[in-house]
Amino acid sequence: MKDRFDLKWDAPNNGCPVNMYSMTITLTNLDQCMSLTGDAIQHTTSMTSYTFTNLLPHSTYLVEITPVNNAGSGSPLSMAVQTAETGIVASCFQIII
Repeated sequence: MKDRFDLKWDAPNNGCPVNMYSMTITLTNLDQCMSLTGDAIQHTTSMTSYTFTNLLPHSTYLVEITPVNNAGSGSPLSMAVQTAETGIVASCFQIII
């Protein structure tokens, strides 16, 4: 079973270097029949990619990514990710922040 989601993005091109990216993943719908307001799990990375693992089948997650530099946090971007019976419907998204 594929229980992972590979996320890739381009670094912002605004002249300010990014120190890290803060990511949050929240389970919002379990088994396509139960809405949830679950606890968010946070991750950080200095890379422009991350793999979320141990995802549940037939479920929806809200993923948010926020660039962080010496001036503070940038605007977060978010997307919904839906898993299928055998894992993620789409295994790779590319977002530009």
